[in-house]
Amino acid sequence: MSPDLTLKFMRVLLRAEDAVAGPDGRYLAAAGSARATLDAALVRGLLSCGAIAGDARAVRANAETRSWIRRRLASPGESEQVADRVLDRSTGGLTVNLAESPLARLAVGLRGDAPFLEAHQVEAGERLRRLWEKASLSQRVTMRYDGSPRAPRGIARGLEPGESAIDARKKIARIREALPPDCAGVVIDVCGLLKGLQTVEAERGWPRRSAKLVLRIGLDQLARHFGISAVGQGLGAAPINGWMAPDGRPDRFE
Repeated sequence: MSPDLTLKFMRVLLRAEDAVAGPDGRYLAAAGSARATLDAALVRGLLSCGAIAGDARAVRANAETRSWIRRRLASPGESEQVADRVLDRSTGGLTVNLAESPLARLAVGLRGDAPFLEAHQVEAGERLRRLWEKASLSQRVTMRYDGSPRAPRGIARGLEPGESAIDARKKIARIREALPPDCAGVVIDVCGLLKGLQTVEAERGWPRRSAKLVLRIGLDQLARHFGISAVGQGLGAAPINGWMAPDGRPDRFE
């Protein structure tokens, strides 16, 4: 990918009314003779960091778009790898490489297929990642998924910038309480500790591809916990409600 594709898309979007998602999974922005497209995973990242506004169907420029463009223009000569990054304001200026994100890879459809993860599931995972960073838990190698302190029911779900790491930890404890243990564990491993799915399966002794399905179930439940609604996309958007018994194991998924 050319380092300028994301920048070109943002500059055209600034002049266009909006950019609409196409059947190929790319968003098209058009203003006069200027046209630019961008992959859905990168658009979701821009939405997540507040650089643009909109939803899974269409996006538009907002008050932060010009600032994003100025930051990109202030750093010329970025490599192809850096071109796929967006600045996430909520983590104190941390630069996140979407191409390296486990969620971003699962949010891109291959060979015309629908993405494995939907936009609301990706947003839920990104919100948990921001909570994890706020809670300063990223350096912990292991986490206890049982016996964690329970947060009071009255705690608000949205973390404000002025709130402390303790508040973030309480919200993470509420997530563990709201989700089935295996779902909570996989979601935290992938979104918080940034573990790969194969690592998650190896650590738990699970069969191949099982963690991928558990992750999607967990993210769907996490989105409902956060109050993030799904955009209807046919049969693939139907929520997954079922789950195994506490002592069960996933079946083999091939």
